[in-house]
Amino acid sequence: MNSLVIWLAVILSSMAAGVIQSVTGFGAAVVMMVVLGYVMEISQAASLVTFISLFLAGAILFQVRKSLELRRMLLPIAVFLLFSTTSILLTDYIDLRALNLAFAILLILLSVFYLFFKRKRKHRPSKLTGLACSALSGVCAGLFSMGGPTMALYFLEDTDNRASYVANLQFLFVVTGAVNFMTRTFTGLFTADMIPLCAVGTAAILVGRVFGRMAEKRISKGVAEKIIYISVGVSGIICIVTELLSHR
Repeated sequence: MNSLVIWLAVILSSMAAGVIQSVTGFGAAVVMMVVLGYVMEISQAASLVTFISLFLAGAILFQVRKSLELRRMLLPIAVFLLFSTTSILLTDYIDLRALNLAFAILLILLSVFYLFFKRKRKHRPSKLTGLACSALSGVCAGLFSMGGPTMALYFLEDTDNRASYVANLQFLFVVTGAVNFMTRTFTGLFTADMIPLCAVGTAAILVGRVFGRMAEKRISKGVAEKIIYISVGVSGIICIVTELLSHR
């Protein structure tokens, strides 16, 4: 693949990712993986995405750090890491295509439910629901590098305001992303020659963050929630399309 194409793909996908995650709280990794997965090896793309999206999550978390509910995050993070690590170890024994399609369909169904059938009155989800979402997200993160959508839905219901929703979700991404990045570095999947692309991608995603914040300030709470629900469904559709195209 032409190196210029790779550089452009990193820059443009990173900027788009910065805008999307600033508005919805998640989605950066999904956007970048869809684009970069076509211009470089999946392992290289995943390593770049891990680093760049980790930096974005850290930047967002720093800005909303006062809204972080740390005590409520410890158990979900522990469950997430347990299942994501286990999933990585079991990758060779799982039919990833069938599981990926099932996960995509689940995201679409959840999106439809929250958009059209969910009652307006808000109830906090139970601890069991939180653990189930953490486990499911951990599995999806370990197998597909896409653990954000289900946790986004959970935190949206489990927090009282948008700032706490964003802070809790970004904290999850920072902790789990850091563990993922260290694992990739120690196993040789992340190498020194990726640093220039990481630097450019990080700069681009922060530019996207600026535009995303401008858009975020103009969006009401109700509209923001609908965007999040739609984004979950779009993530599922992207999953299905990517899977079908990869097996043509």
